[in-house]
Amino acid sequence: MKRIYAAVLLSIPFIVVLPMIYPESIIYRDYYRYMKTITLLANMLICMFFAARSKERDERIFFILIGVSMLFFFVDGIFDIISIYSSYPIDIYDAISDFVGILPILFLLFYRIIVDFKHIKKENRTTLLFGSIVSSSGFILLGVVVLRVALSTPGISINDILLYLPFLIVNILMMVLLVTLYILYVEVNFRYYILALLSGYFFLFVGDVFEFMYALYKGIGNRIASRSVTLFAFALLFVILVWIRSSNISISTLSQIEEERTKYKKLYLELDDKLRDLLVLTQFLRHDFGNDIVVISNALEIYKEKPSKDLMMMAEKRLKLMEERISNLRTKEEIYSSLKTVAIPITFIEDIAKLFKNVSIRIKNRKLQVRGNQLLNSVLFNIIDNSFKHGGKNVDVKIDVDTRDRFVIIKIIDNGTGMTDQQKTIIRNRVATLDENLEIPDSVGLMLAKTTINGLGGELIIEDNKPRGTIIILELPIFEEK
Repeated sequence: MKRIYAAVLLSIPFIVVLPMIYPESIIYRDYYRYMKTITLLANMLICMFFAARSKERDERIFFILIGVSMLFFFVDGIFDIISIYSSYPIDIYDAISDFVGILPILFLLFYRIIVDFKHIKKENRTTLLFGSIVSSSGFILLGVVVLRVALSTPGISINDILLYLPFLIVNILMMVLLVTLYILYVEVNFRYYILALLSGYFFLFVGDVFEFMYALYKGIGNRIASRSVTLFAFALLFVILVWIRSSNISISTLSQIEEERTKYKKLYLELDDKLRDLLVLTQFLRHDFGNDIVVISNALEIYKEKPSKDLMMMAEKRLKLMEERISNLRTKEEIYSSLKTVAIPITFIEDIAKLFKNVSIRIKNRKLQVRGNQLLNSVLFNIIDNSFKHGGKNVDVKIDVDTRDRFVIIKIIDNGTGMTDQQKTIIRNRVATLDENLEIPDSVGLMLAKTTINGLGGELIIEDNKPRGTIIILELPIFEEK
């Protein structure tokens, strides 16, 4: 069925031109002018129809500009028909409408080259330009030959040459641009639309060359060739546009492809960030639940030997903390929501600090908001918890919050036993392992914290506290409404 459809379409230009081979007088009468006008009307209507149904902006612009071009050529056809029945001097209007009809196509070609040329790699631009000149050299050479013959022929008025010379130059320019665009889009579906223009305007260019020859030398052969090829050009353009559009061939241009590539790259990076955060969250939860279970287990063991209300309160406090973590992550929507980067009030520090004793806080600006997610709670909890767990006895923790440039600086200062240079180097240089099958290192808490802070666009810094202890500095971006 598709072959029959293609055969019928491709036969249209030949059927339209076929009567032109009959007696010479027919080309001077009505047939050529009426068929040319009807073909142009069909082209104009089909382009406007396609433009109205186009969902993509570039496709809509393409068909609108082609349709406008066909409109001007259609007006030229109307003038041709009027000239059959009237002796009114309309040659000037005929020439103007014919010339103006080329301008929308030229605009389209220049627009596409300017917009898409910047997406070509610099090392390929010279090759593209050289290939374009070589490929279109035939059109340039033909124009030079025709002009040379006209200038060297005795009896040819220079005014006649100057009258047709602008049309010849514009046609050559258009063919060069079409060849350039076809090479530019040779690996993109948009080449089919450029091929439609290239096919149609190639024959239109040949028709204009014969028209130029007829204007200079007359001769029935030149006139037959000119009108036959011109009519074939418009009919072929109509056929190819209908075939391309009916085949649902995408008109995605290089700029569109680049926009889509940028969009999908952004989505991929966002997905990659979410995956990383999800894995970090999993590690955090496993790490935190492990710590909680150890605390509860130790409290119960000691309680068996020496019952104490404080031990029971400690175990209950940890159980309540575990319950809160689980309740906050009951559904996948809540998990994804917890990983979403939002404005976090700086007072979240106070909520975490309440879970510990001997923690003092100083916040200069309580209205501050940092750009982060719910993982910040686990980050701060682990840092404070490490200070008490590994710092020895009688540990005090101070949290100081200030700002510098567009960052919030959170300093967690303890007076514990501190960290060795080797431990700090491991945390500073080692990327947190996110493979669930690998053994968790002892410093996973701070490594996960560093991974999380870096992912939020911040930094985690470890310094020594004089005379003893450790300072953990969190640099987090201030949340700013865009």
